Amino acid sequence: MCSGWLFSPLLLAVLALLILLVLYRRDYRSAALESLRN
Repeated sequence: MCSGWLFSPLLLAVLALLILLVLYRRDYRSAALESLRN
């Protein structure tokens, strides 16, 4: 039970970081493509 309590927040933090990274990379790509189009 203790390991579960420690693992859950860590897993949520990792998932949040992965989501932020994906969103950041997508925004960066779209911005780069827009700058190239202009």
